[in-house]
Amino acid sequence: MALHKDDHAGSRTNLNSGCKRRRMIMERNFSWEELPSGVLELIFSKLGVIEFLLMACVCKSWRAIIIAMMEQFMAKQGPPLAFYMSPNARKYCYFYNLYENRLYRASLPHLSGNKCIGYTCGYLVLVDSTLGQKKPDIWLVNPFTRHELQFPRPPKPYCNVILGALVNNPVSDFVAVAISKLNPFLQFIRSGDAKWTCFEFHELKVEDEWRIVDAAIFQGKIYLLSNNGQIGVLVLKSKITKKPMVELLDVEKIQFTFNSERRYCHIVTTPSELYVVEISRCGVTFVMNRLDFETNKWETVKLKREILYFGKSSKSIALTIPKPYEIKKTRFLEGKGENWRIIGDGGGHVARCFVGEGSLVESYDILLSTPKHWKPDICIAPPVWYFPHLAMTVDPVYG
Repeated sequence: MALHKDDHAGSRTNLNSGCKRRRMIMERNFSWEELPSGVLELIFSKLGVIEFLLMACVCKSWRAIIIAMMEQFMAKQGPPLAFYMSPNARKYCYFYNLYENRLYRASLPHLSGNKCIGYTCGYLVLVDSTLGQKKPDIWLVNPFTRHELQFPRPPKPYCNVILGALVNNPVSDFVAVAISKLNPFLQFIRSGDAKWTCFEFHELKVEDEWRIVDAAIFQGKIYLLSNNGQIGVLVLKSKITKKPMVELLDVEKIQFTFNSERRYCHIVTTPSELYVVEISRCGVTFVMNRLDFETNKWETVKLKREILYFGKSSKSIALTIPKPYEIKKTRFLEGKGENWRIIGDGGGHVARCFVGEGSLVESYDILLSTPKHWKPDICIAPPVWYFPHLAMTVDPVYG
């Protein structure tokens, strides 16, 4: 991936560029891999988040150091990156770092004729943007590790795709799950499969209007959330029937606050907790419930010192727990920058975040304005939050 930085004056700098002659002389004298790890850690700790992730692509030894530093480094960072892609993109897309107020242009494969419908485990989900849907494949592309996954297009309608890494499976490495909020089925495919497997919900003996509104991987299992507040686990292959099935948890239904036509519902996870977040359609208010696995009950919780990020088009959502000084830096979004501004009506190309501090929760709308040197068609599509701390690993799925 070739990544460039657009500075405030509108000029563009290639992060991978340098004096070729000087580089050739240096390479004759030593190898970059031979640099002491302590020196590399010191250098890497001074980088911005995008430059930090790119260092993992240099060589295996650098990647090992980056992975070891990942948790501590990301804990010091600010908001996630905002990903923008023009509907007419052929080669380039954009990442915007609100924390540093910097805009980056990235060249990625498979952009031409495709659109981004979401984000999963560091991968952008790219599908055919035309009404005819003539392209036979969908692509999952990680812009920092450069890893790509290609799957045939699901045969039935879908609105989102999540990715998991199969553990203790001798045949397949990955599994992709495609859900549709409007239809009574879900689809999944393993890396070694030639076609998608479709699971019809009538096999669950639930009401006719039962649908899946979100899916997420938590502690090795694929959790599904229904439109009526039920939660279950997708089993790819039952030990008894040898067929896929959904095991509904013995948990009371979530009592949603907003009606079905005026809400977004999402599963949000941390390493130790599973939440269901209900967000009003206008995006101004939300309710968050935590599942207590010991009592099998839902508990309504409030943001304390966390930040909840989600896109206007609901393509990406995550919960982060920053340190106190980072909340103050996030609130700097209230000010004015050259490449972005805050709006309050939810219009335009908006990504939203909720900032919690004690009993107070504040909502921010973030709109990336168009710099003068950009072409008019840039940023027509809504942004997707990109979470760098999740970019290096894929959630494991057991069984």
